[in-house]
Amino acid sequence: MSMNTASTPLSRRSLLRGGLGIGALALGGPALLSACSSGSGTSAAADGTTAIDYQLSWLPTTEHSGSWIASDRGYYREGGLSVNFLNGGPNTSPDTVVMSGKALVGGSNADVVSKAILQGADLTVFATRFQKSPFCILSLADTPIRSPQDMVGKKIGVAAINETAFNLLLRINDIDPSQVDVVPVQFDPSPVANREVDGQMVFVINEPTQLEAKGIATHTFLFADHGYAVFSGVYFAKRKTLEENAEQLAAFLRAERRGWEANIADPRLGADLTVDVFGKDQGFDRVQQLLESQTLPRIMVSPDTDASGLLTLPPGTDRAEHPDPQGERARGERGPAVHHLDPRHALTTAKGRTTHDRVGPGRALARDIEAGAATATTVAGTPLALWRSGSGTVHAWADRCPHRGMRLSLGFVRDDRLVCLYHGWQFDTEGSCRHIPAHPDLTPPSVARTVSYRVREDSAIVWVAPVPGAEETSDEIPVDHGPAVPARSVWLDTDRSEALERIRMSETGFEISGNVMTGEVDGVPVLAAIQTVTAERTALHVAVRGDTPAAETVALVVRWARELRERLGAAEAVAS
Repeated sequence: MSMNTASTPLSRRSLLRGGLGIGALALGGPALLSACSSGSGTSAAADGTTAIDYQLSWLPTTEHSGSWIASDRGYYREGGLSVNFLNGGPNTSPDTVVMSGKALVGGSNADVVSKAILQGADLTVFATRFQKSPFCILSLADTPIRSPQDMVGKKIGVAAINETAFNLLLRINDIDPSQVDVVPVQFDPSPVANREVDGQMVFVINEPTQLEAKGIATHTFLFADHGYAVFSGVYFAKRKTLEENAEQLAAFLRAERRGWEANIADPRLGADLTVDVFGKDQGFDRVQQLLESQTLPRIMVSPDTDASGLLTLPPGTDRAEHPDPQGERARGERGPAVHHLDPRHALTTAKGRTTHDRVGPGRALARDIEAGAATATTVAGTPLALWRSGSGTVHAWADRCPHRGMRLSLGFVRDDRLVCLYHGWQFDTEGSCRHIPAHPDLTPPSVARTVSYRVREDSAIVWVAPVPGAEETSDEIPVDHGPAVPARSVWLDTDRSEALERIRMSETGFEISGNVMTGEVDGVPVLAAIQTVTAERTALHVAVRGDTPAAETVALVVRWARELRERLGAAEAVAS
């Protein structure tokens, strides 16, 4: 029977059939870790934590930013884990590594894991990074391939490990494989750049950004826009691991989620850790890695993750069916091989603090809100979207589209309008919807508007009133402290009162008034804005006071801010 994208798109359900039913599993509380025997991907570390091996799905790029941040900030360790990363690549088969016991957790694409399960591998998927498949066809802008049908009669580069997914795309769109000239390639976009192929199957977050960083104009179409709605970047383990060491997987997933939340808030974190630490020997280009890090939220965040949290499997996958892409059913139906492993309950604070205390305004370094771009922040647990219009003015809105609840911070700026990524609703600088693409002739109703917060931008810091609709006369936003240059933002995993107490003990020469900290670092005047992110998280946005401080001066303060975070983190560990 022929298939086409209009009538029978391949969904997450249709990829995961029979033996891939989901067993619900909600985990909470602290992880109770147990040592495992050798060959299980775990061992007891010298510091008392449990050392586990994580087989990455790919090379150590910003595709794994959440993991880098979880390691750098100690999130794994807080869950009793020490995680060792095993780099992936074109010659690595993560499912084989996990089945051999060389890694406890693996990362891969759902179709690869599914194929392994159908061939007898006793694996289970428990979370997913990407809600939308990053697979795309990359072509040059002057000879674009706009759809699967445009591939007919063309040379398309496909890596061996991606053949299953590529054949599924053809099948979905009723294209005979013989109509496409498939050329074996590796994971380098040069065949497209050199016009050796007409198009190439790649990840939209990887190879296209490599060419863009070199100034090569490209075109891509996503598989997901043509019926291929399959999990990608899934986390998986042996079924026995889930049954016997579920606490370890929950602790691992909690740390991963915290890392990814931090990277979505500040994509530079993952890019810098990739280039400077975890991928240091790879020779990555910082500009390209930042482009990749900034692109990730577009395939990681969805209304499902807004409701259930990053990395969780969307609802409706518990009675899935598999299309058997190889045309052969593996012998014997197996038990559940996909599990909803939900870390949300364990993320709830155990200290019982709330965000009802006076928290003051939100703030961010002005440089982090680029012209014509949007970004996300959180004030007292309230997600906000900050965006700078084409005229340069910064706006702050509740990070929720009034249509379907999509995060507005993932949208894009067109002139003086912010466009929601989900259905393209366009909002003017006052927060009113001005255009709905699905109904171009309709005048949007007046109730179709965002929730706005008052904003004031100093030379270095953007201040946002903590409640919507604050009047211009409100004293919630501090007075302008004069010219300054942004230095660095740091995040502390503690509440505001504890953070301020530790700062007072560590930095005796500083004065704290409300939400502003002032003082000197080796004679350099410094200003820091204090932000309550959540009941358990506080941020400091540090700036060097003065019109044009020297680059060495700013670098000095950046180092101080980094060391301050380390000192306060050490104080937190002692206090706990």
